[in-house]
Amino acid sequence: MLKSVVFIFIIILLSLEGCAVSTTFTGPKSQRLEKNQEVIVVVTHAILKETSEKKSTFWSYVTQIENSLNEHDGFIGFSKRRTLLGDEAWTLTVWKDVASLNKFVRSKIHQRAIQEAMPSLNSMRFTRFTTSAKKLPVPWEQALKVLEEQNIREER
Repeated sequence: MLKSVVFIFIIILLSLEGCAVSTTFTGPKSQRLEKNQEVIVVVTHAILKETSEKKSTFWSYVTQIENSLNEHDGFIGFSKRRTLLGDEAWTLTVWKDVASLNKFVRSKIHQRAIQEAMPSLNSMRFTRFTTSAKKLPVPWEQALKVLEEQNIREER
């Protein structure tokens, strides 16, 4: 009986490895958008190194950036996703325009996160696309499909 319970537990754990969870799409409440306004969506996908120290460094910077997003002009919304037991993480941010996105990318917090967290990654890829504000929030299924289709950059 105990062997059966252990076996079932192991099967459940193994099946969770590919499962992913995501946060609710959130953003500043004061952002006013026209329904037909085009917005910029950025999707990132990171495969983390397996050491807990490296994962901890990565998630620390994700949290710092997440906490700073409302301070950036043009920021509309954010969601993150991760595998439950695996080493994969995704972020989705939405920006009013390319200028706002570029200003964020050049910000001190983002530059520091890239510099400090990159050694925590096996690989990183990202893409960006436009959509209309009326289609927000972008479903993760759509974001992941665009990421797979475009696969613009892969860094290491």
